[in-house]
Amino acid sequence: MIQQYLFENLYPKQIVLKNTFWLWLGNILGKLCKLILILFSARILGPSGYGSFSYALAFLGIFFVFSDWGVGNILVRDYQQREDKKTIIDVGFTIKIFLLVLISVISILGFFFLKDIEARKIYFILLIFLILDHIKYFFFAIFKALQKMEKEAIVDFIESLAILILAIFLLIKVKSIISLALAYLLGGILAFIISKHFINLLNIKINFDVNPEKIKYFLINGTPLMLFGVLGYIFFTTDQLLLGYFRTMEEVGYYSVISKLILNINIFPSLFLAALFPYLASKVNDILKIREITKKILLILISSAILISLILYFLAPYIIPLFLGSKYYQSINVLRYLIWIIVFLFPTMFFDSILFAFNKQWQDFGITSFTAILNLLLNLITIPIYGMYGAIFSSILAQIVNFVLSYVLVHKTIYM
Repeated sequence: MIQQYLFENLYPKQIVLKNTFWLWLGNILGKLCKLILILFSARILGPSGYGSFSYALAFLGIFFVFSDWGVGNILVRDYQQREDKKTIIDVGFTIKIFLLVLISVISILGFFFLKDIEARKIYFILLIFLILDHIKYFFFAIFKALQKMEKEAIVDFIESLAILILAIFLLIKVKSIISLALAYLLGGILAFIISKHFINLLNIKINFDVNPEKIKYFLINGTPLMLFGVLGYIFFTTDQLLLGYFRTMEEVGYYSVISKLILNINIFPSLFLAALFPYLASKVNDILKIREITKKILLILISSAILISLILYFLAPYIIPLFLGSKYYQSINVLRYLIWIIVFLFPTMFFDSILFAFNKQWQDFGITSFTAILNLLLNLITIPIYGMYGAIFSSILAQIVNFVLSYVLVHKTIYM
C-alpha cells in the first residue's frame, strides 16, 4: 500500500502529496548537503577565495540565463493540456540544445572580459558543468510533466552528496577554488548520467524535431519566461557582480555566502509550488477552487517566512562564527537584515505560479521587470557607497514593490 502510494499516480490529491513528499525528501537532503558544502568551502577558502568562486558563477550566469527560454515550464504546462505530447518534448529538446550551443560559444568569448585572475582559473570547468546542468534540468521538466518527481529528487540528492564528498576530499588535499570547481563538474557529470538513465527507464525517446510552427510557439510563449530568468538574475546575482566591480572580493564573499543560504531556504516553497503547479494548471477553469487554494497557501507561506526570519535574526550572532569562523563576522548583520526578504519573496513565488497558470506571464513580466530594474538602479546608486548594505536595502525594497504589485494582479485575475 505504501509503495503504491509513493510510486504510482492514483488520484489528484495523492499525486500532489506524492510529488511534494519526494521533492521535499530529495531536496531537503540535497539542500542539506549543499548547505554543508557552502559552509565548508567558504570556511576553507575564506571570504576572498569564496568570493572569487561566487563571482565566476555569477559572471557565467549572465550568459546561461538565456539558455532555457522557458522551455521547461512550457513543457510541464502543455503536457497536461495538449495531446501532441511527443512533439512537445522533441521540439523543446531541439530548442534547448540549440540555445546551449549558442550560449556556450558566447560564454567562451566572455572569458576575455573576466578580470579576476582567480575566477579565470575555474571558468571553463564551470562552463562545462553548467552545460550538463541545463540538460539535466530539461530531463527534470520531463519528470515533472509525467508527475514522476521522485526521479528528480533522487538525482538531486545524489548530485549534492557527490559534490559535497568530492569537495571535502579535494579541498583537504588542495585548498583552492579549482578543487571546488572540479567537485561541481564531477558531481554534475554523475547527475547527468543518472538523469538520462531514468529517461530511458521511462521509455522516453527524445529526438530532434525542427518544426517551425512549434518552435515559433515555444519561443513566443517562452520569451516572458526567459525574461523572467533575466529579471531573476538581476534580483539575485547582479548585486554580487557589482560588489566585485565596485568593492572587493572579500565583500562578495561576506555577502554571497548569506545570499546562497537564503536561496537554499527558498527551496522549501519552491518545491511545494513545483509539486502543486500541475494541479493548479488543471484547475484554471474552477475559479472557486483557485481562490480556496490561494487563501490557504498564502497563510502558510507568509507565516512560515516570518517564523524563519525571526529565528535566524536572533541566532545569527551564534551560527555565523560557529559554522563559518571569525573571518565571516561581517556576515552576521548581512544575515540579520537580508533574511527578511523571504517574507515578501515566498508569497510572490506563489503569485507567479498562479499568473503563469492563467497564461498571464506577460503581465507578470511587466511587474517583475519594473521591480528588477528598480533593484538594479538602486544597486548602482547604493553599492559604491554602502557596499553590501546597499545591496541588502535595494533587494528588500524591490521585493516589497514586487509583492504588492503581484498581489494586485492576482486579485484582479481570480476575483474579477
